[in-house]
Amino acid sequence: ESDVVADMPGALDHATTRVHFVTDGYFAIVGLPPAQGSGLPATVPGAPAESQLVAVISHAMWEDAFGRKDVMNRTLMVNGVSVRIVGVAAPHFNGVLPGTDRRLLMWLPLATRPAILAASSGGANSSSAAALSNVDSTLFEAVGRLQPGVSPEQATAAVRVVATHATSQMTPPRTVGLNAAKPQAPVYDATVARLRGWAAGGSNAIGLPAEGPVAAVFAALGTVATL
Repeated sequence: ESDVVADMPGALDHATTRVHFVTDGYFAIVGLPPAQGSGLPATVPGAPAESQLVAVISHAMWEDAFGRKDVMNRTLMVNGVSVRIVGVAAPHFNGVLPGTDRRLLMWLPLATRPAILAASSGGANSSSAAALSNVDSTLFEAVGRLQPGVSPEQATAAVRVVATHATSQMTPPRTVGLNAAKPQAPVYDATVARLRGWAAGGSNAIGLPAEGPVAAVFAALGTVATL
C-alpha cells in the first residue's frame, strides 16, 4: 500500500489517498465483490498499459468525495496519472488486514504500481519495478482461502516450508553506498492466525464476510493473509 495524491474537479483537490495495489481475483478471493461496477479486470499480457489504469474506490470515498453520485467510468488523476473508476467497494471494507481506517482508499491493479509511483517521484522508479520480481521483496501481502478441513496449524506448517525455501533463494547482501553492505533479511518464520479474533476483539471491524474461515499468515518478510 502507498499514499498517493488524487484529483478530480469538484470532488478531490490534491487529496492524500491510500492505494492498495492488488492482483487479479482479489475481491473474489476476499468474498466481497464491489457494491457497484464490475471491479478490476483480469490482467491481459501484452495489453496496453492504459487499459490497466483503473480503480475500485472505497465506499467511504464514494460517500465523502462524490456524494454517492454515479462515478462509473469517471476519470480521476492519481499522482497525475489518469485512472478510470470501475467500481465501488462494499460498505465498511478497508482491506483484509486491520489498521487501515482511511476513508479515502482505492484499489488498483498491481501492474500499475511502477507507473503510479514513478509519477510521484518524477521519473522511472526502478526500485518499485524491481520489487515486483525480486525474490527477497518485502512488498507483498498475499491473500487466499484455506481449503475445507485445513486448520490454521496445518496451514502454518505448510507456509513454513515455503518460508524456508524462500530464505534459501535470497540474494547475497547488496552494497549500499561506499563500502556498505545491506544485511540479508531472511524469512525466519511464518504463523497462521485467525483474523476475526485478532481484529477489534473478534468483531468484524474490517468488513469481511461473516462466513468462511479467515486467517492471516505473518512472516519476517511481509504479511500473507489467508481467508
